[in-house]
Amino acid sequence: MLTKRRHIAHSVGFASALLATLLFSACETYVDPVIDTDIPYTMYGFFNPTSDTQAVRIYPVDGILERGDASPLDAVVTAINLSNGLQVAWRDSVVTYRDGEIGHVYWGRMSVAYEGRYRLEVRRSDGVVTAVEADVPPLTEGQPDDGNLSRPTLPINVLWPDAPNLIDISVVYETSNGNYEVLYGQEQIETSEGRVVVVNFRQDAANIIQDGAFLGFQRAILYRMRMSLVVTNSEWTPPGGVFDPEVLVERGVFSNVDNGYGFVGGGYRAEVEWVPSDTLMTRAGFRVE
Repeated sequence: MLTKRRHIAHSVGFASALLATLLFSACETYVDPVIDTDIPYTMYGFFNPTSDTQAVRIYPVDGILERGDASPLDAVVTAINLSNGLQVAWRDSVVTYRDGEIGHVYWGRMSVAYEGRYRLEVRRSDGVVTAVEADVPPLTEGQPDDGNLSRPTLPINVLWPDAPNLIDISVVYETSNGNYEVLYGQEQIETSEGRVVVVNFRQDAANIIQDGAFLGFQRAILYRMRMSLVVTNSEWTPPGGVFDPEVLVERGVFSNVDNGYGFVGGGYRAEVEWVPSDTLMTRAGFRVE
């Protein structure tokens, strides 16, 4: 059967767009024109412990923000492991994006450790340095509970032990009628054990069943669920806890860079799969074989 992909949004999935922006896209929304400033660089990216290659995008700040060209930047980029002092020189790569914009993505072959702390320095030929330090979050694995049959919403709590922060949270329901993705954005609860994402199982099920009925499908069978998200360091939290483009467009509002603009964090994508109990699925309205 051809797999279908539907989106039933709980909240605006702006974090997904931001994450893609930090690494792969133009970023022009988040770097506004600068006039008469001594700030040398803007940079975006993150340290990823699941990859053996790290990368950031770097912009020179030279009065106005242009679409960029392939000319080499006046920049020497060095990453430093603050636990042992190991330094890795990163090299420039010129990337042309789908809209025709040209960007400079500096990268280096290096692995980073969970719970490690790293510094990235961008040095101009006159000695001026833009720098940032970032913590890498600890390794965590999602732990779904059995769901609460006594609550009307039939909530399923998914604990991510020791996680400092979660973004880009989504839940995929794999059903007999196709796959349905529900966007939870940044919806999470901070606890003494870590971060908890509360899945509104009844509401999600009702939307899936209603959508299937509208399309003429039989009541869906739920095969499995999958939660996907990005585990980040605690600093990767926007003002007010919401990725609002009207706020983030203001220069310096969401930045952790010294003598520069932008944001460099630590994070990695994680997911967990599980199958709810027959009782929970039946109570929510799914068909159980």
